[in-house]
Amino acid sequence: MGFKRKNPGNQSIRRQLTFYMGFFVVLPLCLALMLLNFYLQKVTTENKINNETNLLSQIRDNAD
Repeated sequence: MGFKRKNPGNQSIRRQLTFYMGFFVVLPLCLALMLLNFYLQKVTTENKINNETNLLSQIRDNAD
């Protein structure tokens, strides 16, 4: 005795919905987060370099 589904079309619709949600929602969000991560790494590195430069300038000025 096999298990019969009442509406075999639901599986197809559910599979399509999962695919489209993943392709049009999850994938763009992942790509946006990756770009945001690279941008934030760049900005924090630049800020770190600028802060260290300012600190060294202050130390040099106070040493004189």
